[in-house]
Amino acid sequence: AHPRMLEQITTIHGIPNLWLRTYCRDRDEWLGATTQHYKLDEHPEVISGETTARDISKELFIILAYGGGVDRWRKNWSEEGEDGWKIPNIEPPDEIKNFKAEMKAIHNRIKDENPHLTAQVIALKTKNEEPEGTYNLGGSVTSYYLQEWECRILEHIFQYCVEKKYIQNGEAMLCADGIILDKKYYHDGIPAELERVIEERSGFKLKMERKEMNKG
Repeated sequence: AHPRMLEQITTIHGIPNLWLRTYCRDRDEWLGATTQHYKLDEHPEVISGETTARDISKELFIILAYGGGVDRWRKNWSEEGEDGWKIPNIEPPDEIKNFKAEMKAIHNRIKDENPHLTAQVIALKTKNEEPEGTYNLGGSVTSYYLQEWECRILEHIFQYCVEKKYIQNGEAMLCADGIILDKKYYHDGIPAELERVIEERSGFKLKMERKEMNKG
């Protein structure tokens, strides 16, 4: 949800977001191209069925969206030891370079436009013995900024489900960017209802869908 939220926020405020918009619009194409470029279908965990090449590709853009880089992603998904499988250390495609550069500009704009939040993040980093103005301050501020919006949206979802009695006796769980409902109160129209409520109460246009318990 965060990339689409950030896309809508930047669009409303006139912040350049060409590559973010393109990623949100053509995400499957971008993830497929990343899989092919880095030969992720050859990853041992993909071959064994423990994960998918798509999920590995998706993590790259999550890392980039919060100020990380390709090297960090490669390290996360490369096996240890000289003989361990490694994501190739090759030049990233232009799309990835442009996405990263654009995200850094967006981070800086959000940091500069939210001085109170930025001060809180600096205070937190200082408390944790990180130097003031530390590396990736803009990415950290953006992360907290989007989490705040996400919490507000989840609160709208929860309140609506209580109003409609989809939640009874407190039997529900907020989980990541969604909610777990008791199946005896669920019906197939709920995702569309929640999309409407989210837009009416927060202004965001987000896609809601049912996911099985084994789907992230």
